[in-house]
Amino acid sequence: MAPQSRALPILITRPELQGQRFARALVDRYGALVQPVLCPLIMPAFLSPPLPKGTFGALILTSETASIAAGRLAQSGAEVPKLAYCVGDRTAQVAEQQGFTAISAQGDATALIDLVVQHPEAGPFLHLRARDSRGDVVGHLQAANLTAADAVVYEQQEQPLSKVVWAHLEQAGILLVPLFSPRTAELFVKQIMGRPISASLVFVALSSAVADRLVDLPCRVQIAQEPTQGSVMNALDKLIFQT
Repeated sequence: MAPQSRALPILITRPELQGQRFARALVDRYGALVQPVLCPLIMPAFLSPPLPKGTFGALILTSETASIAAGRLAQSGAEVPKLAYCVGDRTAQVAEQQGFTAISAQGDATALIDLVVQHPEAGPFLHLRARDSRGDVVGHLQAANLTAADAVVYEQQEQPLSKVVWAHLEQAGILLVPLFSPRTAELFVKQIMGRPISASLVFVALSSAVADRLVDLPCRVQIAQEPTQGSVMNALDKLIFQT
């Protein structure tokens, strides 16, 4: 990537709160080299479903939004366990803020499943998840002879790309697009597919599962070495600082 005469625009497709936090992290790290552009593709809507019958020993949380949903359920009087196995550190931090005792798998859904399988005594397990959740966490746990159930406690509603975002897409030059989930990758592809794009899109995918959703686009894709924000930033380093 050649040196730029202007700040590199970076589209931030994460939900608003996570996106604002990521934008601050980008400015702290890169300063005037980047121009964060907030464009959340999903917005959480919290649900209040009846929980599965039975007594559960621990929650399974695969996102910080799930941690917030767990807190909302507890505040409403629902009987939810206080122990929570969390996919990563941020999810665990939010769970702690909601009053839970959180244990982080420090990775992805696979790492979380492996962690839970090592602690069968903590079960039965209740996975609080999004409506469009992937990975079949409960199925994997049941296959490991653990008692587990799930409940859909929020859904991510699609948001359209703004006029500001389209202005960047229609402008020649490099446009960096970090993507943190298969769902946001799918939504981004769906909204731009078939539209005239002048920007040279460079994606940084959190994982190969995210990158797989981009195969239909003429673009450059970098995959983070680990499914963490820090690893995404490391991949951005190579793109932003490369001369």
